[in-house]
Order: sequence, then C-alpha cells, then structure tokens
Amino acid sequence: MRPALIGALALLLAAPFSARAMTLAEAVEAAMARAPEGRALGAERLSQQAQREAANRLFPGAPYLQLDTSSDRPGTHRGFATYGQELGTPLWLPGEGTATGRRADAGMAEVDARQTELRLAVAGLVREAVGNLDEAKLAIPVLQRRLQAARQLQGIAERRAARGEAAPTDALLAQSETALAEAALAEPRTLAAQARARLEGLTGQPLPEDARAPSLAEERPSPARPLAEHPRLLGAERAVETARAALALVEASRRESPVLALQTRQEQAGAGQGFDSRVGVLVRIPFATEGRNRPRRAAAEADLARAEAQRALAEREITTGLRQARLALDAAVNQRRLADTAFRALDARRGQLERGFAAGEFPLVELLRARLAAHDAELARARAEAARRRALAQLNQIAGQWP
Repeated sequence: MRPALIGALALLLAAPFSARAMTLAEAVEAAMARAPEGRALGAERLSQQAQREAANRLFPGAPYLQLDTSSDRPGTHRGFATYGQELGTPLWLPGEGTATGRRADAGMAEVDARQTELRLAVAGLVREAVGNLDEAKLAIPVLQRRLQAARQLQGIAERRAARGEAAPTDALLAQSETALAEAALAEPRTLAAQARARLEGLTGQPLPEDARAPSLAEERPSPARPLAEHPRLLGAERAVETARAALALVEASRRESPVLALQTRQEQAGAGQGFDSRVGVLVRIPFATEGRNRPRRAAAEADLARAEAQRALAEREITTGLRQARLALDAAVNQRRLADTAFRALDARRGQLERGFAAGEFPLVELLRARLAAHDAELARARAEAARRRALAQLNQIAGQWP
C-alpha cells in the first residue's frame, strides 16, 4: 500500500506542474533569454569594457624591443662590429586616453539601451503570437456552441421527419448546418495550434493545451511616461552620444601615437679593441596630415549625422504611433460595445424563434436563419474583444511598456 500511496501523491503533485500557467510577462522573459540578438549585444558590451580597460592603461599600445647588429667582417670578431638595442613604447596624445574612455563609456551605455530596446521588440513578437492565440481561443467556444446547437437541431429534425411531422428536406437542411458548423470550428482550432507553436518557438517552453496560456487580457492601461524615457528613443539618444564621443576621439588623435624609447649601443672599432657603450633616448613625433585625418573625421561626422537623423525619426514615429494607437483603441472599445448590443438583440430574437419553432409556429429555415445570425453576432463580439485586447497591447507596445 505504501508504494501505491506514494505514487498517487506524486501524480497529484505533478499534475499542477504539467499544466502550469504561463503569464504574459513570463513569456516575454523566456523569449528574451532565447533572443540571439541578446547574446550579440552581450559580446558587444564585453568589447566596450575591454576598450574601457585599455583606456586606463599607462600606454595606448604594447611596448616593443628592437635589436640590430652590423659588422665589416660577419661571423668574426676581427673587425668593426656594433650591437644596438631599443626598448620603447607608444604614448597617449594629450586628451586621447580620456576621449577613449568616454567613447567606451558611451558605447556601454548604448549597449545597455539597446538591450532594453531589444526586450521591447521581443515583447512585441510575444504580444503578436498571444494576440493570435487569444483570437482563436475566444472564437472556439462560440463555434462549439453553434455546433452543439446544430447537432441538437439535426436530431430534432431527423426525428420529426421520421415521424412524418416534417419534410425530409428539413433533415437535410439541419445536416448541412451541422457540417458548416464543424467546418467553421476547424479554422480557429488550426489557428490556435499555429499560435501555440509560434509561442513555443519564441519562449522555448512547451505549452500543452491543458495549460493556461498567456493572454492579452493581462494587459492594463499604462500611465503616460516621458518621451525621453521610451526605450527606442533612449537607444537612439545613446547612439548619438556614442557618435559624439567617437568624433571627439578622432579630434583628440589627429596624429599617430608618439614613441618614447631607450637606446643602447656597443661598438668595437677593430680586432682586439674593447667595446664602447652608449646610451640614448629616442622620441618619435608623427605629424598630423589632412590625408589621414580628413577621411576619419568625415566618417565620424557622417555617423553622428546618421544617429541624429535616426533619433529624430524615432521621435516622430513614436509620437505619431501613440496618437494612432489611442484612436485605434477608442474605436475598438466602441466596436466591442456595439457588437455586444447587436448580439443581445439577435440572441433574444433567436430565443423567441426557438420557442415558436417548438410550438410549430415557425418553419425550420427561419430558426436556422435566426440561430446563424445570433452565432455570427456572438462571433463578431468575440472578435471585437480580441481586437480590443490587441489595440490595448499595441498602445502599450508603442508607448514602450512591456507586460
């Protein structure tokens, strides 16, 4: 008995987890963890950190050692011979190290902003998949009720036709309504399966049919936020700052790095004579030329102009998109209200005709028309609710809010 009891308890405990609900926010986080762009941004941030560490070093590049030798009688020590050593390192230009550090800091800030922007983009993909699933799940119960009612009516019509109380054409008409209801139900079921597959692909987590799937019904109206805090605009602003820092670095490094080196040399004038030693200091100062600097400066200025244009475009698109999304939400809410009013009226008419059909006051074709109109109105109400959820989710998406 004990092993059986333990097994039963294990099944009871495992059942809730097999059909564990996933919230919309959890779906976004799971999809973000799988986004390949996130790994690329992580690598980019490591690159910027490495550049920041390089800016804190004493020298901008690696030191070097140079050796040379010459002799008028190679391979012997009977003539003139000289040996030279040079140990040197490049030096920072004035302000170059500071500009390099600021460029790296701006790059890291831009990567962080791009991470937030990527999270918003991933949220948009999840919202689209969940919206498709919502639309299908709202339509399925409506069409299931239509199919159930059609089957019940088919049974009534067939029994009446068998007793001679109704024409055989009524039974055929009821059969055709059942077939049409089955065909109508197949479409949202297929769409639901496709939406689940898309959501599983985004999140990397199985979503069994008995689990409560994410829904756009979880969306809530978000408070207005300053436009400057929008993830997309913040990313564009950080890109402008990075471009400005890059231009400042170009201005600070108008020449190649100067070189400071310590030189030593040993010379032998002839056979049997000792080596004379000398010590010297080498300073190499490259010149700044327009042939080198003009292309670099032009490229940096072009990057800055491009970043500023992208920022202006993002600001215009966000402002316009918010205005359009608010209008779309208002229209969707109104459409949902009208669809509900139409359904209540047609459903009341269907009830009246059903009672009249049962009393023999109306023919079957009139009842079928009333039922079809009521079911269409109920389906339109479900689709209007799905559209209202989508409109609210779209408004939150454009406003830069994630679940």
